[in-house]
Amino acid sequence: QEEGGGGDSSQSQEEQQRPKAALVAEQKGKDWPERSDLPLNTTFTVGRKSSSSLRINDHRVSGLHFQIAFSGGVYVLTDLSSNGTLLNGTKVGKGGTRELRDGDTIEVLPHEKVGDEKVSFVFEDTDGEGEEGAAA
Repeated sequence: QEEGGGGDSSQSQEEQQRPKAALVAEQKGKDWPERSDLPLNTTFTVGRKSSSSLRINDHRVSGLHFQIAFSGGVYVLTDLSSNGTLLNGTKVGKGGTRELRDGDTIEVLPHEKVGDEKVSFVFEDTDGEGEEGAAA
């Protein structure tokens, strides 16, 4: 019985390391991935710098535009850009933070400023289905 318990323990550790969320690009065929998993144990950065977790090679994007970190059981976006990052159409503001929810839209270069060249992502909470099921 102890061996079975040990197996359960390692499985839960494996589950804890698996990404529970992702950023999905709204624009297809660009030079960045269409989907980027968000790890639980590191800060995920988006920007022009080559050291960014997700690099967007466009001079209109800040070196570090925004970051997402898993903190207190939720994913939190921090705006690092002087130009601003929009969450669901509302500017977050440099240094500002917002809790992310499944389906949120994060705009780096909004349509209003750049037209068809916009750069935006949808936050996808891949663990949300389990929470909804538990609540029902």
